[in-house]
This record gives sequence, C-alpha cells and structure tokens, in this order.
Amino acid sequence: MPRVPHVEMNEGPAPASRYWRRTRQLTLVLLVLWLVLCLLATFFARAIDFTFFGWRFSFWFGAQGMLLAFLAIVVVYVLAMQRLEREAAAAASEAPPSTPEPMPPS
Repeated sequence: MPRVPHVEMNEGPAPASRYWRRTRQLTLVLLVLWLVLCLLATFFARAIDFTFFGWRFSFWFGAQGMLLAFLAIVVVYVLAMQRLEREAAAAASEAPPSTPEPMPPS
C-alpha cells in the first residue's frame, strides 16, 4: 500500500487561497457600498433638495451621480485587482517550487 507524504498544515494559507479570499472580500465590500449608495440615494432623495447646476440635486444625483458613483466603484475594483494580481504574481515567483517527497519503497 503506498504511503501518503506528510504535509505540514501549520504553514499558513496557500497564496492562491489568500488571493481568492481577498478578492471575495473586495467584491463584497464594493457591492455593499453600491447597495448602500443606491438605497440611500433613493431614500433621502427628497430630503436633499437644492438647486445644482440649474437642476434639483435629487434629480441630478439619481440621473447622473449614481452613474458616476458606479463608475468610481468599477475603477476602484480594477485598480485594487491589478494590485492584488501583482502581489500574487510576486508571491508565486518568490515561493520555492514544491517538490513532493520521494515515496519510500513498500
């Protein structure tokens, strides 16, 4: 019966799992921000009523401001993901290649 090589479990999470955990966290935070912006803009639209470039601010924010906010969230996501990918590539190039231990003869 072949023996299974021993693997240390206290080495910490693998770089790939760290990358995906951080990616999910970033996505979740930005989605919550988007949801909060949409809900708050809708809920407080009448309360923030003043003139802005000749239009009521609530109308402008609903028509244009939310698009700009959404684009800002997308830009933040792109920049953060580029940084995460650079860090993951650097960690992968620094990590020594994992070579399996030779199996002892049975």
